[in-house]
Amino acid sequence: MSVLRTAQQQGADAVARLADLARAPTPTVMGLAFPGARLA
Repeated sequence: MSVLRTAQQQGADAVARLADLARAPTPTVMGLAFPGARLA
């Protein structure tokens, strides 16, 4: 649920972005910014 909410808060169409990821021929990162998230 957090990916959908974050996309909405950032003005992105979450369903379209997820569909693009599902159709991508190679592994792809969605490219949303998650405020407060720590990168390992």
